[in-house]
Amino acid sequence: MKKLKVALVCLPETEASTLYGVADALAASGGLWRAMVGAGADPECAFAPFTVGTEAGQVMTSFGFPVVAQKSFDQAEAPDIVYIPSLLVSDIMEFSEKYRATSEWIREQYQRGALIAAACSGALLLAETGLLDGAEATSHWAAAPALRQRHPDIRLIEQRILCFAGDGHRLVTAGGSSSWQDLCLYLIMRFAGMETAREVSRLFLFQWHLDGQSPYSVLQRNVTHEDAVISAAQVWLGDNYDQPGALSDAIAGSGLNPRTFNRRFNAATGYAPSAYLQQLRTEEAKQLLETTAMPIVEIAESVGYTDETSFRRLFKKQVGMTPANYRRKFKFPTRQQLERQGGTRA
Repeated sequence: MKKLKVALVCLPETEASTLYGVADALAASGGLWRAMVGAGADPECAFAPFTVGTEAGQVMTSFGFPVVAQKSFDQAEAPDIVYIPSLLVSDIMEFSEKYRATSEWIREQYQRGALIAAACSGALLLAETGLLDGAEATSHWAAAPALRQRHPDIRLIEQRILCFAGDGHRLVTAGGSSSWQDLCLYLIMRFAGMETAREVSRLFLFQWHLDGQSPYSVLQRNVTHEDAVISAAQVWLGDNYDQPGALSDAIAGSGLNPRTFNRRFNAATGYAPSAYLQQLRTEEAKQLLETTAMPIVEIAESVGYTDETSFRRLFKKQVGMTPANYRRKFKFPTRQQLERQGGTRA
């Protein structure tokens, strides 16, 4: 059986769960299910994952958890797949300079025919190769602003969980921290077959995130910019989003005419003022749906909507599902509920 060599990029910025979770799932595909159940699909290939970094040896991650690079980039055999895990990047310019040689190595592997897959904010490193320029890509919603600013030529679609680009779809990006599971299932399905992917899904309780990232994303209010007037307006809207005339009052308080306010607000935040206000209201509504049993009509009123129908329509447009469906999917059980039920059933 053919074995595909999978190089798992191991850097200090690595989120360990997105590194070793993929390693475990790929290594287990085919064999572990058969060992546990006594039967199973015949995979079309096996995976041979190994970790690779700037140097071989232990790497201390940002969370203070050690991971190990088994080989350096110079020592590694040419892989069939390069996997970039989620990365904690605080300064994109510093990160870019620090890993210039790493980006070049990744680009060389692609040119040799390897598939390059990036999970979550790992797209920041893949973007540095230039391979995504002009292509569609996704990433964690929190990494989207930095990615857009640094690489405006990338057609970033952060609502998606998986995006495909390049020759033969050999550039694959996945959005969201746990989207490495979707990415892993896709790779297994693509190379080892559908049945093997289904077995891994059942073995590890992986689920496809078919709703995309929109239900999970959060408005990033602390956008770094130097427009003090707009910063003050953001703070005011954050405190008064539930008022019927919130936007007009914010404009009046800024001392700017509406056209100038709209232009400066968009330039500073990346949002039109009305869209920003809608996001604030939606975020509060999501929190109420997750944590209370408040009727939806009351939630609509509490976040500033006098018309429940308009609230439902705007919520579905922004989140990708109705308020009722969002509550069913995301309402958190209390500790008492979990203990009373004896936890969740496997």
